[in-house]
Amino acid sequence: MADLFTVTSPLLLRFADTTEMLVVEVYPHEQGIVALPVYWFDEAEPANWFIEGELKGEGPWKVGSTIVRLLSCGDTALSMQWANWQQDLAMQDPTGEYFNTALKRELLIKAGAIL
Repeated sequence: MADLFTVTSPLLLRFADTTEMLVVEVYPHEQGIVALPVYWFDEAEPANWFIEGELKGEGPWKVGSTIVRLLSCGDTALSMQWANWQQDLAMQDPTGEYFNTALKRELLIKAGAIL
């Protein structure tokens, strides 16, 4: 049984409306999960990171009507997005927002994550 909260590979969320979101990390929430998207500091509001529902499965997982699975090599466009994220992250200032664990923790708590 794979524990969603210890997976270190990139994750993909597919919502009921068929939209998708690349995810860097996932955290438990009392009523579901909190998913940290790529470019989390620039593009996402912590309130949008919450996915409501009971966590089910062993990978892929399901949270409410959202499917959570590992990003695969067949996900060409999303794999490119992940590669761009990794490249952008490597070019960031190591003292910047993406590496500020206190700021990240504050935002995750604001989103309701159980840390």
